[in-house]
Formats: sequence, structure tokens, C-alpha cells
Amino acid sequence: MAGVTTLTSALLITLLLLWAVGAYNRLVRLRAAALQAFGGMDAFVQQYLAQLEDPHALPPAPLAASHDYRALQAATVQLHASLQVLRARPLERDAASAVAAGLQALDAAWAAWSARIAQLDDAQWQNLEHEVRPWLQRCMQQQALASMSRQQFNQAVAQYNQSITQFPASVLAWLFGMKRGQAL
Repeated sequence: MAGVTTLTSALLITLLLLWAVGAYNRLVRLRAAALQAFGGMDAFVQQYLAQLEDPHALPPAPLAASHDYRALQAATVQLHASLQVLRARPLERDAASAVAAGLQALDAAWAAWSARIAQLDDAQWQNLEHEVRPWLQRCMQQQALASMSRQQFNQAVAQYNQSITQFPASVLAWLFGMKRGQAL
């Protein structure tokens, strides 16, 4: 009878150990997926920022001298700095919050500058269209790619966060110091 109890205990311990290894591997895979999604998002945001800062594609002087364009440039600088901090720890809350704020500032500055362009009268637009339209189109394409990759990152972070808060995997997450990530 003692042999059966020992065998049952050994079997339960083995099953628990196998479950723990599988659950840990799942948590690691989900965290890696979130980090990989960050890498993709970072690349697309960098391309978008590079397009906004391209010295060969600056808007004509009347538009480049506007307050709205200077605000767009300032938002770009802010986002660069925030991203540099986040790259070291892509799921860290404070750094991610700074990047989220930077992305919002950039979106607001872009919207204000786009509204300024929309206010140009027909004669002004015809004088500037050949210089501005291609740049605007490239910026909007990069903005769309950055936005899509941001959504993918946020989904990966949400999956990771959900997995580390579910019992009993939350115990493993706690044991191994896995913390919730911050979506953007």
C-alpha cells in the first residue's frame, strides 16, 4: 500500500513539474512575441520619423516655418528620446507611457499640420502641391504602417499580460519575476 502511495505521489509531482515547464515555456514564448512585436513597431516608427525628418523632403519654406510644423518637429524629437529609453526595456510601464504620450503628441501635431495644409487656398496649393503631395503620401503610408505595428504590439502585450495574471501561471510569473507589460 505504501508503494502505491509513493508511486501516486511521484506521478503527481512529475505531472506538476511537466505542467510547470510547459506553462513557463508558454509565458516565455508570449513575452518573446511581445518583444518581437516591439522590434517591428520600433522599426516602422523609426521609418515614419525618418520620413518626417528627411532633409531632402522638407516642405517648402512657408509651410516649414509654420508653428504647426515646428510642433511636429518637436514631437518627433520627443518620440525619438522616449523610444531610445524604451528599447532597453520594451515592456516597462514608465518608458512605455512616455512613448505612448510621444505618439499622441506626434499624432496631434500631425493632425494640426495637416489641417494647416488643408486651409491653403487653391493658388497656394497649386504652387506647393508638386513639392508637398509626394512627401505627404509617403508620411501617411509610414504612419499607417507604424499604427498597424503598434496595434500588433498592443495585442501581443495584452496576451502576455493576460497569461501572467491567470492562476496558476501567475504563480510561475511571480516566481520568475515576470511583470505586466505596458501597451502603447
